[in-house]
Formats: sequence, structure tokens, C-alpha cells
Amino acid sequence: MGLKSKSSALRRITLALSLFSVHLLEDPNDLFAKVSQKLRGKGFPVPALKISSPNLQAEKLFEIGELSRSAQLFQESGFRGRSRARKIRRQLAEFAVPIKPSARLSQNLERINVLFYLTNSKPFTESGYTERTHQLLKALKDNGANVRGVTRLGYPVVIGAFPLYEETIVDGIEYVRLLPERFPKEKSEQIALAVQMLVDEARKFDATILHTTTDFKNAIVVSQAAEILGIPWVYETRGELQKTWLSKRPVEDQTQAMSSEFYKAASFKELEAMKSAAKVVQLSQVSQSNAVVQGVPKENTIIVPNAVSSAEVGRNNSQSRVRQELGLPEGQKIVGAVTSIVQYEGLDDLIRAVSILPDVVCLIVGGGEARPKLDLLVSNLGIQDRVHFVGKKPSGDIWKWYLALDIFITPRKDQEVCRTVTPIKTLLAQANGVPVIASDLPALREVTGGSAFYVPPESPEELAKTIDRVLTCSPEKLSEVRQRSLEWVSTRTWDANACRLIDLYKQR
Repeated sequence: MGLKSKSSALRRITLALSLFSVHLLEDPNDLFAKVSQKLRGKGFPVPALKISSPNLQAEKLFEIGELSRSAQLFQESGFRGRSRARKIRRQLAEFAVPIKPSARLSQNLERINVLFYLTNSKPFTESGYTERTHQLLKALKDNGANVRGVTRLGYPVVIGAFPLYEETIVDGIEYVRLLPERFPKEKSEQIALAVQMLVDEARKFDATILHTTTDFKNAIVVSQAAEILGIPWVYETRGELQKTWLSKRPVEDQTQAMSSEFYKAASFKELEAMKSAAKVVQLSQVSQSNAVVQGVPKENTIIVPNAVSSAEVGRNNSQSRVRQELGLPEGQKIVGAVTSIVQYEGLDDLIRAVSILPDVVCLIVGGGEARPKLDLLVSNLGIQDRVHFVGKKPSGDIWKWYLALDIFITPRKDQEVCRTVTPIKTLLAQANGVPVIASDLPALREVTGGSAFYVPPESPEELAKTIDRVLTCSPEKLSEVRQRSLEWVSTRTWDANACRLIDLYKQR
């Protein structure tokens, strides 16, 4: 990793203080939750901190997505309530900001200088999102494109990281940070500042195309910057904001939340972003079909699926040697996941399935907001000796944790976001020859190429039966599954994706 352009320590401090003061004043519980989660992710046993809401009815309306009604009630609830109301009104104001239509991509493009505008990036965030970004940028560069990443306004200070430098080089890929002296309070000022700083970086880079990813807030900034620069912009739909938000609501509230002001407004803005972009990059046929049904012309979309590097396919490594290196027992049956620990991943179903199988150990690699509830579940089931949370691991070594597993399990819930969004992790497991068990959902069937073992979602008993069946499979059957998996992932490489994108940028 290389470092460039040392950042002013004073500017970082004033930026952090401006962010902290606004967040503390307007939504202290959200601030405490984020700080607690970050500390727990580093191994500190931090208790949940919560300040009573200035208006419980307003809080409930906010949670189910009725923003205007919530803001109105908060406005009548004293100083703290008025602060919350201001934050909600800023969120509502963002929905009203138009997304500018893109210029057309040109067939006569002489230079491919693509500036990516990103929500986050390595090395400060390790996730499926940042892994996809990084691998795409590396492959594009290897295939002759000039690329650079620019992260959203205030990142990574907004997540509690304080970079010494405004530019970071990771594996030859340059990431630029937009770090102002202070973070504006008003949403309109935040957007204007982000646009101006992005335009400045684009001019320095001599960008010919801007490429951004979900959600629509990125599209607002990029579309305005592209209009000023007179160049086209591309929108990549990696997730679906409203569906991810919905998955975090209590099950009993989800029907009401789906018809809420927030859900409808977020859905509209995502559709507006897709219709305004020069082209839309989709991760799967499922996502493409959903976009087309909503009115996005199919000819304006292209599928660039999640992938693996060619070097990751069929590594010639010994599970025994890897387990020894990681300090894991060689003789045990180990199943598990490398994943974000969030509700919709269904890790509670995996833990319940493991409780049925007394000879099976479960290994969960990753971190996230659902960890405390899962710790409690493990304790209540009395299987602390067989379920191990090992935290996040460096991306360079993550393949070892996949290879250490006898079965990789993706037990996602039967929720809309899981039916449409495809993960990278199953591909990495397949590339390492590890059998995959996945919930029988359209996105998971597509991303695994039909080469996994599928179970009904949210059924620990069926999952336990399938784990037992796979663990007792004949060597011949497992060899056949591994071969099919390796053949499948061999068609899903970042190099192939880079070629698709270059063809898109050049309109070939």
C-alpha cells in the first residue's frame, strides 16, 4: 500500500468535530450505536447505550418510514425533538434533489479515463462492496483503462477513521479522499461541496467518464458533476437501498413499512438514477429483469456479475495445512460463513442448525450489528464451545478461512433484498473447492450457477439435514460438485468483467 499527499491534521480534527457535533445533537442514539458497533468489532465488550427518545410515537413513525409525520411530531417535542426533526427534514429534502440526465457515451472515445465515485473503499472498509470495487479497478487498469477512485464527502472520517493522507494507493490503485475543513450541516451544502470537490478531482484526472454505484445519493452528486464537466456517467446498481432498509425492520412492521413514505421515495430515486444514467451496470439477471419491469430499457443495461480473480480458481492448497496455520483442529467437521453479521444473512438459522448436530463446529468470520443477538442465541442454546466468531480478517488471507471450512453456508432470509442481490462470497468458496449450501432464492441460485446444495430459507431443521448429508457425501459425489463449481467460477472472472466494461465505455 502506498501513501501520497499528507492531509492537514487540523483539517481532519475540525472535520471530525463538525461531524460529531451534528450527529450528537440530532441523533445521539444512532451515534452511540455506530460507536458501540465499531468498538465491539475491535473486541471491546461495549454495552448498548441508549438515550430515551423525545417522542416515542414520532420514533415509531420514523422507524416504519413515515418521515414527514415523524418530523412534525418531533418538532413539537422540545429542543432534542426539534434537532431530530431538522435531521429528518434534511433527509426528505435530499429526495427532492433531481438527478441530472447523462450525456451519451461516445463511440469515438480516444481515452478511457474513468473516475469512480464510491461510498467507501479499501483499506478503511473491508466488505463485498470494496472488494468488488478494488478488483474491478485492478482489472480495468490491467486491460488498458486509466482508473481512479474518489470516495464520498467526509469518508473515511465519517466512519471514525482518520487517514494521514488524502490519497491512498492500494495494489497500484489510487483512492482520493474528499476531506473538507468542516462538514456542512445542510444537505444542499453537502451536495454542492461534494460536487465541486469531485469536479476538481475529475479535471485533475482528465476524466472522460464518471462511474458510480448505488445508492441514489451518489447519483445526485455524480450527475451534477458530469453535467458541469460535459461527460457521461454510468450507474452501477449493487444493492437496493429501500429493500436493505426494509430487511432491518421488525417482521411485523414490514408490510406497513413497504408502503411508507421512505420506501416509496427511495424506490423512486433509485429508478430515477437508472433512467438518468448513460448506462446501468447490473450484477445479475434478476436485478436486470426487475429494472426492465420498472421501465428501464434493457438495451441501456449490462450485466457485470460478481467474480473472482483467475488466480483464485482451484488453488492447490491443503486444508490440513491451512487449518494448522490458523490454529483450527484438523479432525473436526467445520462449517460456517465469511460474511457481514447482519439480520438478513440468516446466521441465527445456521446456529440453530448446528445446535442439532452435536459433532459439528461452526466458524463465522466477519463482524456486524447482529453480533450481540447471535452471542445471546449461542449462549441460550448452550453451544459456546462449538460456535466461534473470529471477527474480520485481512482480505489477503481471507481465502484461508474459506478453505478451512468443510462446507460454506449462505443461509439468507427469504426477504426481497436477498431474492435480488447477489453476493461475492459464494463464488470465493466455490473457487476454493468448498461445497456451498445456500438458501433456495433466485439471486443465490444465479450466483452459484446451480452448483450448490439448496435449502428452504429460514428452516434450521432442513439446513441441519443438508449439512449432515453433505458431510457424509461420498468422495466421488463431492469431487463432482467441486468440478462443476470450478467450471462455473472459471466463467466469472474480473478480467472478463473489465473487458465488458471497456466495451461499454467505448460503445463497441
